[in-house]
Amino acid sequence: AVPFNSYPSHNKTAYILFTSGTTGIPKGVPITFGNIQTFLNGFIDAGYQIEAKDRFLQMFELTFDLSVMCFLVPLTHSASFFPLPGGMIRTLGLYHILESCSVTVSLMVPSAINMLLPYLGDIHLPDLKYSLFCGEALKTNLVDQWKQCVPNARIDNVYGPTEATIFCTIQQINREHPEADSMNGVCNIGLPMSGVDAVIFSEGKEVHENMVSGELCLCGNQVTPGYLKNDLQNQQRFFKYNGVDFYKTGDLVSRNEKGTLVYLGRLDDQVKIQGFRVELAELEVAATHILPEHMSVAVGFTDATGNTRLALFVKELKSEPEWVRDQMSGMIPDYMVPHLVLEIDDFPLNNNGKTDKNKLKQLALGYM
Repeated sequence: AVPFNSYPSHNKTAYILFTSGTTGIPKGVPITFGNIQTFLNGFIDAGYQIEAKDRFLQMFELTFDLSVMCFLVPLTHSASFFPLPGGMIRTLGLYHILESCSVTVSLMVPSAINMLLPYLGDIHLPDLKYSLFCGEALKTNLVDQWKQCVPNARIDNVYGPTEATIFCTIQQINREHPEADSMNGVCNIGLPMSGVDAVIFSEGKEVHENMVSGELCLCGNQVTPGYLKNDLQNQQRFFKYNGVDFYKTGDLVSRNEKGTLVYLGRLDDQVKIQGFRVELAELEVAATHILPEHMSVAVGFTDATGNTRLALFVKELKSEPEWVRDQMSGMIPDYMVPHLVLEIDDFPLNNNGKTDKNKLKQLALGYM
C-alpha cells in the first residue's frame, strides 16, 4: 500500500469535497492525508483481504466520496477498478460491469439494487467476495433478494458521512438471517472502524443505556478538521466533549444489547403529524409487511395550506391505494397512515445514485 504517512504532514489536505446535505448550501469538507491513511488502515483491520487480482466496481460520480474508496483501495493494493460508463446506472449496465469484469469487491447504494429487482432471478455473481452497501438505509428484504445473486459474498452495511472520510462503521450481515442484524426491517450500521469512536448524545448528555436513542457523534482520526472557511457550520456541527472534538452527524441511532449501532433515521427526516413525531422508516417497514414484493419510500411534505402530509411511493403498485391505507391502519397509529399512496415506475435518483426524496416531495405536492 502507498504509505500516506510518508507525506510531509498528516494534516495536509488531500482533497476537498463539497456536500450540501439537506440544506442546499454547499459546504467544503477538507480530507487530510491522515484521514485517508486512517481509513485505509481501518479498512484492512475490518478483515477485508485485498489482493492484486481483485477487481473493484466504481459506480459513483467523483463528486461523491464513496468513489474515493472504489479507486483508492485497489490502487494502494495493486488491484484494479472498473468504472461504470456515464448513463449506465439506470440500466442493466451495472450488472454488465459486475458480470463481464468478474468484479470481486463492490460498494453500492441500495437504490442501485432497486433498479435491478426485475432481473435478480437472472443475476449470478459467484466471483463477488465483498458486497458493501452505503449511502442509504439498507432494508433486510433487499438483502434477502440480493444474497441469492452473490452466493459467495460477505454482505456488509457500511455507514459514514463525508466528514468522516468515506465510511466509518461496518455491520457484517448474517446472510441466512439478516433480520438478526436489523431493527424494524433496516440493517444496523454496526461498530466503528479502528480509527473512529462513536458516541450517542441526547439533549446534550452522553447516552449510556441500550436502546435509548440520540444523535450519533463521531471523533477520531478519520474525522475532518472542520469545514472550509465556514465558521457558522463549524460551530453548529463540531463540539468539544471531555477534551475531544466531535462531529454531529444528524443521524438518530441507538445501541442494542451487543453494543451495535442501530440506525433509526435522519433527525431532519422526522415529521410531526398532529403533534406526534413520525419516523418515516417505520412507515416503510409497515409497507414492506403489506407489500413484500414491492419497494416503497415514504416522504413528508408541506401542502399549500401549510399542513404536513405523508406520502408513500410504491414501485409498480398492483393494489388499490385505499386498500394499502386500510391495511396500514391496522398496523400503525392513525396519524401515521399516509395521506397519499402513489404508484411510481422508477424512483428518481440524484447525482450520487441515491433516491431523490426532494423530487418525491414535489411529485406528492402535485397530487394535493
